[in-house]
Amino acid sequence: MTQMTPPGWYPDPGQTAGGPPTERWWDGNVWTDQVRAAQNAHAYPTQPAFPAYPGQPPAPRRGLRVAIAVGVVLVVLAGIGGGVYALTSGDDDGDGGGSAARKPSTGAPEEPGKPGATQTPEG
Repeated sequence: MTQMTPPGWYPDPGQTAGGPPTERWWDGNVWTDQVRAAQNAHAYPTQPAFPAYPGQPPAPRRGLRVAIAVGVVLVVLAGIGGGVYALTSGDDDGDGGGSAARKPSTGAPEEPGKPGATQTPEG
């Protein structure tokens, strides 16, 4: 269960350094524009009694966000590399990677004028 800070006057979270101490009205959900001079400036310690100002999100975790972003990029790059490898690994059949159909073998040499080629009688 979340502990809600009750409405009331609290040390002003937007107070400028070196200025007189001020208080701002907290309505239970958000800070209002109502500001007044601190009623009892000596009663407030240098740090407020509550852990963080109500209504404000916790400080961002920049390092964690950067690490997650880098991890996501690396996973995407690894997936792309794996996909390229998987798609091109079937081209290792020795035909040079071309898609042209092979000519059927008839037993006759492709170039009959070369030495070592068998000559057929002309008829």
